[in-house]
Amino acid sequence: MFRTKTCIVLGAGASKPLGFPVGSELLYQLIDDLGSPVGTVRQLALDAGFGEGIVDFLAVLRESPLPSVDLLLEKRPAFVDIGKFCIAAAITQFEEGAPFIAGSNRTDWLRYLFTEMDSGASLDSFLDNQVSFVTYNYDRSLEHFFSVALGATYGLPRAECANVVREIPICHVHGQLGHYPGLGEWSRPYSPTQEQSHIKECASQIRILHEGSKDDEAVTMARALCESAEVVGLIGFGYHPTNVARLEPAAWHANSRTFGSAFGMTPAETRRIGGRFGREIDFTDSTDDALGFLRRSEFLRWCA
Repeated sequence: MFRTKTCIVLGAGASKPLGFPVGSELLYQLIDDLGSPVGTVRQLALDAGFGEGIVDFLAVLRESPLPSVDLLLEKRPAFVDIGKFCIAAAITQFEEGAPFIAGSNRTDWLRYLFTEMDSGASLDSFLDNQVSFVTYNYDRSLEHFFSVALGATYGLPRAECANVVREIPICHVHGQLGHYPGLGEWSRPYSPTQEQSHIKECASQIRILHEGSKDDEAVTMARALCESAEVVGLIGFGYHPTNVARLEPAAWHANSRTFGSAFGMTPAETRRIGGRFGREIDFTDSTDDALGFLRRSEFLRWCA
């Protein structure tokens, strides 16, 4: 049970165990797909009328040293429309229910978190958890997991699950691939899609880094959730300087504790990240993924 007010900030590394690619992986997948005459995203982009732009966009993806499509689009706004379309077309293909089937190890960190949240004996006690989520991911895997988990655990019909999930503060800072069913005006099922109208609508609902600002509604909500929390956990977060600055960590609760995953990072890199935050961050070991962060950091102890 989360009795201490907590905000969990999620980056791409949190969705990777659920089958979604991180930034560099998505970049290489788009290069392969757009460069193939039978690529799924390539064909969808052709059908959407991006024919003349595909060759130029592919050339830029191949030649730029930047590690993600989002960062490239920040520098090359002429490619924003085709870039967003390709991102939406690619990521929606990873939405499928298999990772949530019992026995799969792809949701271990979410299952571990759910067990901590479900320490009470009823649905009402589950809703007493003082936890919110700020996600920089476009996918709706968090909403889907909670919907499936609550339905299976408490025998709730899908519509009622949506009502419960709506009570959990979840902020998508950079937008999302349509609202999860029952949680917004335009929604679509959690499943792969190749429907042009769906992909175009998904693309219109996502925002790349340079399109946001510190006064953006979603950024303002994310900042407020972090500022009011007594404990902040950063899981799979990339610590991009702009994303860190917009959260204004200097304004967070004066006595709050901050914990962060640091998978694949060196001590020098984590020290630089701590400097960006202007506050002490308790990082886990560089070998710890999202599940390792929950198991080996003191984060959950401070949330209880």
